[in-house]
Amino acid sequence: MKQMTGSIRSVATITLGISIAGYFIAYPFHETLLGGLLTSGFGAAVVGGLADWFAVTALFRKPLGIPFHTALIPRNREKIFRAIVKLVENDLLTQESIIAQIQRRSPSKLLLDYLEQHGGLLKTKKVLHRVMLDILKKIDPEETGKWMAPVVEKYMDSIRVVPAISDAIEWSIRNGYDDKLVLFVLDELGRLAKHPQIYLILKALLQETRDKYEQDMARRKVVDWLLARSGGYSTGKLAALAQRKIGDFLTQLHNPEHSLRYLLKSRVILLLTYLRQDPVYQAKLEEWKEQSISQTDWQDYISKFISRLQQNSRPSETADWLQIFDNQVERLIENFRSDYGKQERFDRYTKEKLAGIVDAYHYQIGRTVREKLEQFSDEMLVNFMEDKVGNDLQMVRINGSVVGSVVGMLIYLAIIWL
Repeated sequence: MKQMTGSIRSVATITLGISIAGYFIAYPFHETLLGGLLTSGFGAAVVGGLADWFAVTALFRKPLGIPFHTALIPRNREKIFRAIVKLVENDLLTQESIIAQIQRRSPSKLLLDYLEQHGGLLKTKKVLHRVMLDILKKIDPEETGKWMAPVVEKYMDSIRVVPAISDAIEWSIRNGYDDKLVLFVLDELGRLAKHPQIYLILKALLQETRDKYEQDMARRKVVDWLLARSGGYSTGKLAALAQRKIGDFLTQLHNPEHSLRYLLKSRVILLLTYLRQDPVYQAKLEEWKEQSISQTDWQDYISKFISRLQQNSRPSETADWLQIFDNQVERLIENFRSDYGKQERFDRYTKEKLAGIVDAYHYQIGRTVREKLEQFSDEMLVNFMEDKVGNDLQMVRINGSVVGSVVGMLIYLAIIWL
């Protein structure tokens, strides 16, 4: 923009220079018709160009050092600032216009769009991670355990364990989490069964059985049968076979129609029935809960738990408990996104609060604008104004020369005609 302003200023200056040169070139011939016409035109162009140059320069500086009614913008900066503040506060950003804009928007949609489309969720997680890690570092485990222990014990004592467990089991079955849990356990057991250490354990057990072979006739029969089935007497081969059979059995349990899977689910449903209907069973669980609460050193438990969190916490998103926290945040956002009632209540509450903030702090708009304007020195203000309107003002100089030359020639022709 400054380069463009400078180029137009150069054009205006060149136009004025051409007008001056043309006047001196045409003046010796001013007694002729054409010479007089050109002399009048160039002379008027010089006068118009100089007058407009003086006027434009007088807005920002003191042309030729003349102080009388020049440097108008620096002289009147206070009036200019007041006018800008009034324009912004009372015309552009009125309370009514701001509140009207708020009412036309949906804060919940803006929030969800920011979280889901503009990386807001990741940024929010990072901020919360830093805050939580910082708070965790400053916590004293012993002191925290001391004051939290009575609160946790009272809370645990107030929980009715039977409804909590039965509701959790029923919810898990209804949402298919019982099958997911079984599959998770089977996968973990499958990986464990393939571990070399399991092979060594099985081999050691079989070796111990073989060593005691001569001590028990019943065991001898079992071992003879196993060795006959394996085709040899190598404990290594037997251990490998047992490890493979265990893996195959766990793989078969992945089938939801497997009889053992069906039996486990039936037992869970039976347990749920007992929880719901058997008062003796319920009383035993409540008694177990009370014994567990009374025997637990909550202060020590909480202190050690916080210490483990502090030791396992890293300044990244890889800590396990942070991952759990992230999952909860994502679940809350998903619930909010699918619940239009919550969104409507959020919109109503947010709009009411924002309208109150606008009413209470609308004056801060003018104050903020004023503070920003006060940062401008006279030179900065002049440069800013020139950058914004300089092109138009330089065009005024060019137009002054052009219009002046046309008027000068018209006046000359009118005088000749008269």
